[in-house]
Amino acid sequence: MKTITTLVLALTCTLNFAQNTTILDQNNVGAILNTNGVFFNDISNNNASGYTIPKDSTTSVINSSSFWFGGLDSNDSLHLAGKIYGNGNDYFCGPIASNYTATDYINLYEDKFWKISNIEVTDHISNYQQTNYVVPTVISEWPANGQISLGVSNDMAPYIDVNNNGFYDPVNGDYPNIRGDMAVYIIMNDDADSHSETGGEKLGMEFHYMFYQFNSNDYLDSTTFINLKVINRSVNTYFDFKVGYYVNHDIGYYDDDYAGCSPEDNLMFGYNSDSVDGWSPVGTGGVSNNPPAIGVKLLNHELDIFSNVTLSEFFPGPVTALEYWNLMNANWHSGLPFTYGGNGMNGSSPTNYIYPGSLTDPLEWSQVSENSVVAGSRMLGVAEAYTIFPNQSICYDYAVLYNRSEGNNIDNAIGLKSLSTQVQSYFDSQVDYNCQNIGLGTVDKSVTNFEMYPNPSNGEINLSANSNFDVTIYSINGEVVYSKVNVNSNVVLNLDVTTGVYFVKVRKDNSTLTKKLIIR
Repeated sequence: MKTITTLVLALTCTLNFAQNTTILDQNNVGAILNTNGVFFNDISNNNASGYTIPKDSTTSVINSSSFWFGGLDSNDSLHLAGKIYGNGNDYFCGPIASNYTATDYINLYEDKFWKISNIEVTDHISNYQQTNYVVPTVISEWPANGQISLGVSNDMAPYIDVNNNGFYDPVNGDYPNIRGDMAVYIIMNDDADSHSETGGEKLGMEFHYMFYQFNSNDYLDSTTFINLKVINRSVNTYFDFKVGYYVNHDIGYYDDDYAGCSPEDNLMFGYNSDSVDGWSPVGTGGVSNNPPAIGVKLLNHELDIFSNVTLSEFFPGPVTALEYWNLMNANWHSGLPFTYGGNGMNGSSPTNYIYPGSLTDPLEWSQVSENSVVAGSRMLGVAEAYTIFPNQSICYDYAVLYNRSEGNNIDNAIGLKSLSTQVQSYFDSQVDYNCQNIGLGTVDKSVTNFEMYPNPSNGEINLSANSNFDVTIYSINGEVVYSKVNVNSNVVLNLDVTTGVYFVKVRKDNSTLTKKLIIR
């Protein structure tokens, strides 16, 4: 007779401070994952670095990371959830529910993660019909269907419905639909309590994370992928909805790191400020000579904004919801815009990207060309804005990259560009990657009919939509090269610009769409 084991997977947490932790280490990466909304951080060891390569070493490259979410409701009121470290919390274990203190809810969801290997899934597929087969706990308790009586949505974690009966039934062959050779699934929400980290107004959203890795003997062996599903369970439509990914990269010694971005590659990266890490003794987390570089590649969205969050000693990280939101909109805490050149604060030309320049060209803007005396950088990459409606979701996919080739700190950072291209090609080849069982989020239809051609172009481009729109075109450095409001629904532009990569941002009403333009 087939049976299902009933082992308890995780501990119970309070609403405010989850403490459960696991390590994703299927390949050469050791990635600590927590159920408190801060990832790659060792909360059991005084918030020490929690992302090491090789996995069995003390060579740390990331101290922590977290996602920030914000949007405006129909009254232009800001709703935001974010976290760095802090003594508060904006994120809570489990999905949106009607009663977060119910015993069933606590037993099912609070402070839980689901860690599962592809081997376990494959074995289940092959043997579930065997008489003495026991369904592994992680498969039997996979959170595929929510308990409706608790106010939880029926459609939760992705699974394959083998018998097409509309609900998760592992005894009869259904199984989790995971990515990679091993995955960790975590469900969180921002609704269960007030936001004590940022003070932001609740969004009423769920955040489904799938962290996954592949076994390989190439670049994938040092790569961790992240699939994030943002699900709007509220009654609000959020305009200008944005997701930011904050990364505190500590490459060995924590206070000698730089940061930069490559907008044309949808890539942000951190690297050591010199060729010898400042903390080289064995056992201290240092990497000595030829320190590596770490990157984050946006795989299915444009990198719309990039900031070096701790740009100087007089500019700490954000505290209030408005300060978070300002950074997510290319503004400093004061509300003044990022500007091109220098420290990014005192220039005359607004920009969306801090330090986007080549690391080997002294005429381009980077921390190298600025000979920055302030290191200890942290990265924030923000994807392009969307309008997200009630009961809709949007998927965001990322790859955390690592490069330590034969060279130095600069060579390793530059090498991330070609590595990101390889990872993008691999990701694109995985044709079954989608938001299974949850409706894919969409942008406002007012901009979905937008067309831009030819692309690449010699400077003459045709723009068309179903009605008039506003358009702004940015250079790769974030400088505005063209801007006009209330453009005719069909217009031909003749851009007098140099060859390179540009970004065309179209806005209609409260929704935006950004497309990449190549001028040859």
